[in-house]
Amino acid sequence: MNTLALRAVLLFVVPLSIVCTPAVSDTFARPERPLPDVRESAREFKEDSAVTVYYLEIVTPEVDATCDALEKVHGVSFGEPIAELGQARTATSESGGRVGVRAPMRETEEPVVRPYVLVDDIEAAVDAARAAGGEIAMPPTEIPGQGKFAIYILGGIQHGLWHVASAGNLLRSRVADRYASLDLSPRRGPMSEPRFGGMWGRWVLSSALLLLLSGCSRQSDISFLVLVKSSNYAQDPEGDLELLNYHFFSEVFLRPGGSLTDASLTGPDSVKNPMKYVSRGDNYYFEGGHFDSEEEVDQAYPNGSYLLRLTAPTVQLLDYKLELEGPEGATDIPEPIVVSFWQDDTRIDPSAVDPAKDLAVRWSAYSNGTEDPRGVVNDMIFVVIADCQGERIFHTGLPFQGEYLTFRATEVLIGSGLLSPGQPYSGFVEFPHVVDSRVERGVPGFTSFATATYFDLRTTGPRADQACPGSPPPMDTGQTDRMDSVGVGPD
Repeated sequence: MNTLALRAVLLFVVPLSIVCTPAVSDTFARPERPLPDVRESAREFKEDSAVTVYYLEIVTPEVDATCDALEKVHGVSFGEPIAELGQARTATSESGGRVGVRAPMRETEEPVVRPYVLVDDIEAAVDAARAAGGEIAMPPTEIPGQGKFAIYILGGIQHGLWHVASAGNLLRSRVADRYASLDLSPRRGPMSEPRFGGMWGRWVLSSALLLLLSGCSRQSDISFLVLVKSSNYAQDPEGDLELLNYHFFSEVFLRPGGSLTDASLTGPDSVKNPMKYVSRGDNYYFEGGHFDSEEEVDQAYPNGSYLLRLTAPTVQLLDYKLELEGPEGATDIPEPIVVSFWQDDTRIDPSAVDPAKDLAVRWSAYSNGTEDPRGVVNDMIFVVIADCQGERIFHTGLPFQGEYLTFRATEVLIGSGLLSPGQPYSGFVEFPHVVDSRVERGVPGFTSFATATYFDLRTTGPRADQACPGSPPPMDTGQTDRMDSVGVGPD
């Protein structure tokens, strides 16, 4: 390959190698001495086609004064505060980017000007930043209706990344513009070498362009993973609770079309031998068993460090380490949940739900609910309702897969018409209290001490045509009082 043809390849490949890292490699290769005659061209190309500041965030205690100055200097207009952006007032530039000005969200937050660069693949970009020595201050996090953002710190400077659904199209269009502006006609340059000309030059540039447009390699198999030690209760129509069990389990949730080829778990002391996960379709599950007391589950699965080894087609994690222990090493399961049901602001009997009215499901206080100090995932609340066949018809959402309830919520509304007349339903409210969390190679995971309360509902009115079994199926493996009745074991 001649020198200029090689430059053409590097012109496209160097920016790609800067922002991408293979999902199954733990190394980040970079040349010891970048070619000086290619570096400037690569930088110019990257600035033109890949580095687009999508959002410029200004954190200042003087929000209105800053907005006023920017309006006068740049001729832009700031709107009303946007809750999803931390109550930032935003203005749009001629290039389509936005600048947002907001006040500090906590006393310890310092004023800062933080640019968020548009990326086509935020997980790959974060992996590349980490491999280059950056500290991930905020892993990829979704803002409903706005996209995903992440923050890393390198050399004391905060750098933002932003991904929106149209980011790929924007980058592709700019690359295409750059490609179209190149002169591909046969020419002779110094040393009588072809200058991006002829069939060879077109092939090199086209191949490099296709390589760039194909995007960065990233894992596409695992959505997230969780390791849980929990307590489970059954609530009767009067609101009294009965302890069902203490439980230990772990799940690896897959992305659509994702798969695992191997998954195992090891832990401290008595659980050092690898424990295998089994496939359940859209997730892989490890069942640790049920116990009569907290002491028994702690003895079987001590608090401490747990190590997951996962192999998938697009990612391999051989030392995914998570801690499972509360303050001073204790088990810190939330207090049991008491659930109540309300219609027309009146507490009702759960066996007399009017399906034509909204149903508010409320719960007792989240005793240890808090924000995640690592910024990966805050303490959650799950509310799930299933019909008499065990089909889930209502779910408040899972983290890393869209919106979900956090510990701050106090109720959830089930809209009228979702429940059919004359039907039994099952449900539960669960509080997973996050103990440890991390995001490694695009795979988020956390450990939690959790508690769940199971309940039954019945709607009023004439019974619908749907046939229901004599005993409803269990909601999940925590509801052990219903497993024997339908012949369902812990697996």
